[in-house]
Amino acid sequence: MTIYNGLFEPKKSAIKDCGAVQLAIAIDAPNKKVAESIMTGKLWESYPANGDNYFKPKLWEHVEGQPLPTVGQFDESFAQQHTFDGEKWVSTAQDSA
Repeated sequence: MTIYNGLFEPKKSAIKDCGAVQLAIAIDAPNKKVAESIMTGKLWESYPANGDNYFKPKLWEHVEGQPLPTVGQFDESFAQQHTFDGEKWVSTAQDSA
């Protein structure tokens, strides 16, 4: 199977009203459509009161050597340390030295 990256972006009202943040997830799935369904199901499973606060996920196939959130789990900090450039995750973390 293939690993797909997903990025759930919160709606503006959710950011304002409840401090919603971007959620990153990676899923092992046979195709993109199944990956989206699994990700959406996991969103409702992990955040049952907030599923409506997010848009459909941005979804893309993982490329070896690129940053990857934990497979099968949402990561609230990954999307703060990386940005989606339209094709892949790009690290935004800077050295603290």
